[in-house]
Amino acid sequence: FNVLFEVLSLESVSPVTLTRCGCVYLQSDTVGWWPIVRSALDQLPPTLQEHHDLLYYLYKTVFTEGLDVVMKHRENLQVTRSGLVLAHLKLMDAILSHLAESDADDENN
Repeated sequence: FNVLFEVLSLESVSPVTLTRCGCVYLQSDTVGWWPIVRSALDQLPPTLQEHHDLLYYLYKTVFTEGLDVVMKHRENLQVTRSGLVLAHLKLMDAILSHLAESDADDENN
């Protein structure tokens, strides 16, 4: 069971809270969102490995531009780029898992 909290700052958190939770705070600008995507692409299911290079290219080009547009026009939405990327990857994982299951069912029938 994993819990991930994403906060914009740790202004009101005490050192005791940090040590008990085992929290590590990194500025999202320091790490960026690309390592998250690379990690997800490295963990693609075997049925999608053949599309790794295409997905890499799409994330480097189209997705990057789309993410820039969303961040520019987000208005009152307080979310980091990394948060949006994680949400996107979770949705993609759900969709791709469903497609992989459908393909497996088709092959078995």
